[in-house]
Amino acid sequence: MSKFTQTEETMIVKNAMELTATIKLEEKELRNIKSETFRCSPKPPERRVLSKPKNIQPQYPPKPKTTYSYTDYLKDIFDKYKKNILFAGIIAIIIIVGVFLIEPIYIVMILFCSPLLVFSVLVASCCTYYTKRNTLNQELSKSPEYLQAVENAKKDAEEQQNALIKKIQQEQEKLDAEYEDKKRHYEDVTIPEYNKELHTWKMIQEKKITFLEEELQCNNEALNNLYDASKLISLTYRELWILKWLYDDMSTSDHDIRYATELLDRDRQRLATEESGRYTANAIKTMDNTMKTGFNAVYNAIDYGNELQEDSIKILSKTRRDNNIGNLIGTFQRHHTNKTLDALLTKK
Repeated sequence: MSKFTQTEETMIVKNAMELTATIKLEEKELRNIKSETFRCSPKPPERRVLSKPKNIQPQYPPKPKTTYSYTDYLKDIFDKYKKNILFAGIIAIIIIVGVFLIEPIYIVMILFCSPLLVFSVLVASCCTYYTKRNTLNQELSKSPEYLQAVENAKKDAEEQQNALIKKIQQEQEKLDAEYEDKKRHYEDVTIPEYNKELHTWKMIQEKKITFLEEELQCNNEALNNLYDASKLISLTYRELWILKWLYDDMSTSDHDIRYATELLDRDRQRLATEESGRYTANAIKTMDNTMKTGFNAVYNAIDYGNELQEDSIKILSKTRRDNNIGNLIGTFQRHHTNKTLDALLTKK
């Protein structure tokens, strides 16, 4: 038979449940704090390098071309060989007439060969014309006027190229000066400020982690002491969802721990597969808001470099744990005192 009343047993289960939920929340908070990382170091400024200027090609004037035409060529030929052409024409006419009078068959041959002869003369004439035209064009391309125009085009392109190079050099010098200013500010201001903030952040994180680890250690010790001192809840029933189920049952009935565990065991398989998660969530939810408020109060104190006052952490598990354990010890003591008094009165 238990040495505690049903009310005392319910209080013990309640405290075990709250401590277990608190430990789970603190373990989760500790994991979150340890997983936090400070923002990355600012990237150094990058030096911008302008592209090389494109090569400016000279705008050469078009090569001069002669206006000497084929008609001019024929006219020159006729003027130059006018007497010879007339003499050759007369001789040709005399030959054709003489041949016609002597042997008519030669007329056919002459008529047949004349087009070929004329075509050959035209081809030769055209070749000579184009040869002379090309010669005249080459002479014009070597004229002082054209060569001077080409030289002027080269000079203009060179001046434009030099002006473009100078402009880009000036822009690059301006960019380099801005880069040097940014680099000095990065090395003398940005990085030192970042390192200072990082150092402060690490110190704050260490304080938070130390606080949570101490809280966890104290709460685990308190929970173990509760189990050892009361010897009411065996290892089989120390899961959070089970403690929540037992507390809900005992706090809403007159069931003691023995009867509540018997009820649980009858339906435990179904509860384990269907509702254990809900009981765990409800147990944690009950503590979650209170714990978050407590964490924020403590973190704010740490962030501002204040000492952790009792009123800053009283809503956390440590104060509640101390009060609860103190109450439980008082309950145990009163329980044993009452039993002793009852025994003495009975003897009297």
